[in-house]
Amino acid sequence: MIIYAIEHIETGRRYIGQTIAESAFHWNQYRSNLERNKFHNKHLQNAWNRDGIDAFRFIIVDTSAKNQNELNSLETIYVATQGYYNVVPGGNPNGKNRPWLGKKFSQQHKDRISKSTKEGMAKWKIQYSKKLKGERNPFSKLTTRQAMEIKFLRRFGWKLIHLSQIYGIGITTVCAICTGRSWKHLPKV
Repeated sequence: MIIYAIEHIETGRRYIGQTIAESAFHWNQYRSNLERNKFHNKHLQNAWNRDGIDAFRFIIVDTSAKNQNELNSLETIYVATQGYYNVVPGGNPNGKNRPWLGKKFSQQHKDRISKSTKEGMAKWKIQYSKKLKGERNPFSKLTTRQAMEIKFLRRFGWKLIHLSQIYGIGITTVCAICTGRSWKHLPKV
């Protein structure tokens, strides 16, 4: 049970939090959210956006709590004394900061949530599958021309391993392009 701080190195300003998970995992999760501009605390997010990753560090503040009540009490104290970026008092009194904790949902309610999520994902896939094809996809390592070259060279007998080395992608990706599982919008060669 850990009280941690995300500290601005230059100013010493801190965001205080608690976790029962491994601290490295928690820091990686928070850093990922901060880098993607998705952190739940806008004050810390704005400072991160302005100053960057190198301006912050993750610190273990206290590990003396033996149960959740002690952890909540310690967090409340540290937030009150050091929590410049915190916007709530901390301590998670009775789950008020996370009202869904401890709730039991009926099977009918769970089914409604599942159906809604599936429908939302289906709409998202339809909406974005057309927009993010090929090199429009931000994660694409290839251009349309390179994908066409791969299909063409494979047809003339080039080995998957050689194509993957030339274009810097995995063999399974080359195979998916050649069989039409990815880059489906390209014409057949």
